[in-house]
Order: sequence, then structure tokens, then C-alpha cells
Amino acid sequence: MMRAGRVGSDAVVLFSTWFVAACGNQLSSAQCEASGSGNQQALQSLNTVLSKNRDHSASYLARARCFYFLGAYAQAVQDASEVIRREPKEADAYLFRAKAGKMLGQIPQALNDYAAAIRLHPSADAYYGRG
Repeated sequence: MMRAGRVGSDAVVLFSTWFVAACGNQLSSAQCEASGSGNQQALQSLNTVLSKNRDHSASYLARARCFYFLGAYAQAVQDASEVIRREPKEADAYLFRAKAGKMLGQIPQALNDYAAAIRLHPSADAYYGRG
């Protein structure tokens, strides 16, 4: 049974990679969560997608989220910044850059990013992070 579960999760990751590559900006399947056991696999899938298509902003945002949940805050800031450069009205990019920046001790920049996230799309997460 354990073997079947492993094969199943590998199939999901392979399908996710194919789905993302085939669907362009319709990225929704390679996601990371706060306590997700598949975060490393999702990150690998996103790296594969970005190695083939460097212009895919949604993949950068999803990878920033993965980096954040994996504790790689500097990389999360870098990917979120790339999304902001490409799509300055993407509230989630500001939110994840703020969260990661806060963890790095970059408080003034994090506060500015929380404010931008709130201005673009008010959310409880952004208000809570800003304090």
C-alpha cells in the first residue's frame, strides 16, 4: 500500500508538471501549503516549468509561496519581486514578499508591501501581517 501511495504522488507531480506546461498561464496545480508534505515536489515541478518558460509570472508566484513555506525567505523575496516587476497589481506577490521580508527582518519594506497588498486586494492575511 505504501508503494502505491508513492507511485500515486509521483503521478500527480508528473501530471501537474504536464498540466502547467500545457496550459500556459492557467497554473493552479503546483501549490505549496504551510504544512504540506509535497512542497519540495511542487518546487521541483515549478523549477521545471520555469526552466522551459521564464515568462510565466504565475509560476514565479507559486514558487515564491513554496520558498516561503520551505523557509527559503530570500528566494521567496526574489521570486515575488520578479512577479511585482512584471505585474505590479498582483496583490499576492506583495503579500508573500512582505511575509518573507518580515522573516528576514526587513520590516520597513515588509510594511510597505503589506500596505500595497491591502491597497490592491484587502485581506485578513495582509491586515494581520501588517499588524
